[in-house]
Amino acid sequence: MTELLQMSWLNTPAMVGPRVRNQLLECWRDVSNAGGAVGFPFPPVSDEHVLPSIDAMVRSLDLEVNRILIATMDGELAGWLLLAGNSSELTAHWARVLRV
Repeated sequence: MTELLQMSWLNTPAMVGPRVRNQLLECWRDVSNAGGAVGFPFPPVSDEHVLPSIDAMVRSLDLEVNRILIATMDGELAGWLLLAGNSSELTAHWARVLRV
C-alpha cells in the first residue's frame, strides 16, 4: 500500500487542535533532542521547554501573514514549517521560512 503525503495550511490558531498541537510539540522536542538545530541549544529538552514556543507560534497565526504548513501521512505528522509573511503592502509578496 502506498502512503499518501498530504499537505495542509494552518492559518489561524483555531485550526490547531489539541492533537495537532501535541504532534507539533513532540516533533519539535524529538528533533531538538536528536541534535537538530531547531532553536533549543542545550538538549535534552522537555515538553515544558518547547511548549511556550509552540504556543507563541500558534498565537502568531493569521490569514494574512503567518501560517504553518503541515505534512501528514495516514493522519500522523510527518513534518512542518512556519512561513512568516509581511503585512506591508510593499513586501506582502514574499515570506521567510522560520522553522522546518
